[in-house]
Amino acid sequence: MSSPQRLYVAFHYKTPIGYISDKDILKFINGDIDRIEFINELLRDDADERFFEMMMNYSEKCKKDSFDILISIYDCFLNSEKLKTSLESNYGFLSKDIYRQINWLTNKIISDYENKYSLIKKLIERENNAPFGGDVLYKVREQYNGEYHETKWLSEAELKEMEEIFQSVAIHALSTKKFINNHLESHIFFELKRSSKTKAAHYIIDTLNSYDGIIRVSEIIGNSGSDSTNGPYVKIEKDDFYDMINIEKLKEHAMNINLETQPIHIQAVIKSIIDGKKYYLRDGSLGEMW
Repeated sequence: MSSPQRLYVAFHYKTPIGYISDKDILKFINGDIDRIEFINELLRDDADERFFEMMMNYSEKCKKDSFDILISIYDCFLNSEKLKTSLESNYGFLSKDIYRQINWLTNKIISDYENKYSLIKKLIERENNAPFGGDVLYKVREQYNGEYHETKWLSEAELKEMEEIFQSVAIHALSTKKFINNHLESHIFFELKRSSKTKAAHYIIDTLNSYDGIIRVSEIIGNSGSDSTNGPYVKIEKDDFYDMINIEKLKEHAMNINLETQPIHIQAVIKSIIDGKKYYLRDGSLGEMW
């Protein structure tokens, strides 16, 4: 039994509900148990934090099953109420929550994997986990642009290939509204913008010019971040969009909307487009400018 386990048991005096052993984790990794069922059970038992802690310790064991392990985690958590609730909570955007723990584990598993190109490609081209695919690409890009001298996961040619794959996946995921219910559309869009400002701009302009386009654009760009005061908020700043869209034209479209007919979160986005101020998506209240 590992040291963290001994401490955990010692503090609880008996095996608690949701307790996960080393043996359980190894069975999960090796596929000796139904991975989806296992994750759903640990979600019911509120044992996800323990799960991620142990998976970080055992990530080297994933090896050839790394892709299957990751997509089982993505699929369960992206469809879970727990992830949705954590993204609605009063935390910094994608801060200490389930989403970030999944990102940490993804990066650790990729680091431990020998053929990084094949694993990264499979993760990025799979639309069902587009938000995490965008985060993987961000990490690879950071290895070239950041101050950290990490071993690069991909060559420059491979990175260019992944950018193009992700751009196509992201646009399709947004067009089909695949992630509209779990607050990750804005995340996908801003990752698309990092990958290609040109394609992101074309997508927004085409969307704006479609029927009820301003409402759809509001859904896509409407989550600017989250804070400890009142959770997710929108703040449409000209500087963030000057190289993508004519803000004045966006305002014209927004001013034609009857706010009373729209849900609170759309009202908040429309107001922010018009005046550039910060509004909370939860209740439409005006946020303080720090």
